[in-house]
Amino acid sequence: FAWVTLTGLIFPYFGGVRTNFANRFDPIPVEANTESLTMGSQKGLPGLGTGSVDPEHIRRLITLKQFLDAILDSDETYLDASGRHAQYFYVGRRPPIETGSVYNLVAKGQQLRAISSLENNPPQAILIGADNILYDGGPLSFRSPLLYRYIMLQSNYMAVNVGGLYWLIDKSRLSRVPRSDIQRIAQLDDTLPSSIHKIVKITDVR
Repeated sequence: FAWVTLTGLIFPYFGGVRTNFANRFDPIPVEANTESLTMGSQKGLPGLGTGSVDPEHIRRLITLKQFLDAILDSDETYLDASGRHAQYFYVGRRPPIETGSVYNLVAKGQQLRAISSLENNPPQAILIGADNILYDGGPLSFRSPLLYRYIMLQSNYMAVNVGGLYWLIDKSRLSRVPRSDIQRIAQLDDTLPSSIHKIVKITDVR
C-alpha cells in the first residue's frame, strides 16, 4: 500500500483532483477593437445590428431607406426584385407578396398569387436594380417570367435611377423625388434596345 500512501501525500500538494469543470466553459475575457465595426442604429438602420460591413453595402442601404422614406407613407411598402430580400428587414418594410424573395417564385401558382397580391395592393415603388444578386436560376425574367411580364406591362410606372439604384416608380409619386437626386428617368419599356435589359441582366441564351 505504499503507492496509496504516496498518492495521498502528493495529490494534496498539487491541489488534489478537480471534479468540477463548470468554470472551464466560462467565456475568456479578451479585448476587442470595436472602432472598425458598424453600428446600424447610428446609420438609421437598427435592423442591421453591429458588425463588420462593407462600406458599399452600407451606402446602398442608406440610399435605399432614404428614398423609400421619401416616396412612401409609413404604412406602405415596395417590391424588391433585386435578389437582396434581406433589405426588407433592414429598412423596416414588409414584403408585399407571400415571400420576400422573388427568386423563390418558380411555380406558376406562386407567381399568380404574387401577381394577385400586387393587383390588390399595388406597390408605389419596385426596386429592379441594386447590384442585383443573380443565383443559379438567372435573373427575374428567367426565374419568375409571369411576374416579370406582369411588372413590365404596368403603364403607371416610370423607370428612375436614383443614387445608382434603379426603380419603377408610380407616376403619382414622382413629385416626392427631389429632381436633383434623379440621374435618369424614362418610360417603362423592355423592348429592345432598352436600358431595362442591362439592369435585370437578361442573358443571351442563343
